Amino acid sequence: MKINDILNESITFNVAHKEQHPKYGEVISPVGKRGPVECYGCDGSGKNEYGMSKDDKCDVCRGEGTIEGFKAEGPELNVSNSNAAAIMQALGLTEYSDEYGGGLLPEKALGDFRQKLMRLLNSEKSQQQMTKPSSVEKSEPGAMGVRGREGNVTSIGRRGGGPTIYHGGRSQEQIQRYARTLLDMVEYAMKNGHFISWA
Repeated sequence: MKINDILNESITFNVAHKEQHPKYGEVISPVGKRGPVECYGCDGSGKNEYGMSKDDKCDVCRGEGTIEGFKAEGPELNVSNSNAAAIMQALGLTEYSDEYGGGLLPEKALGDFRQKLMRLLNSEKSQQQMTKPSSVEKSEPGAMGVRGREGNVTSIGRRGGGPTIYHGGRSQEQIQRYARTLLDMVEYAMKNGHFISWA
């Protein structure tokens, strides 16, 4: 697993539009198109950097450097789930979110959202309120019991606890970058008659 795979386990805000799907009718889709994109397996080099295949070609793109994928036309923002929740809470997007964390900001609400972003960018106090220090959350060891079996041998002892979770935190610079990107996204959507979606 590469770092890009980890970063994609998150929420992406993007410019979206409605289109007709032959099977599902009207659907909401990000604005963009399918075509060649930089390979995530080799970051576009075409080379096998991890020694997993028999030759020096990337296992994903077979040395091409690109794969078939989706390329957004407008700005997009990919953030962790906790950062997305903070953005939605601070900027009043929770009313537009569904129970699964996705949402849609309709075209008529873009002007108000733009004003909220401008206020955030011009208020150091608001930015500081959104910051969060990084931290590590370690799970406690589990209860006594059967830890595992290997062949005819049963191990008794403390079962392992859950995972160790690293929270990256949120700096003021990150918040400013998020707000600027969202502002670019809103202006692109307003100019082109689109709206903002996230999932």
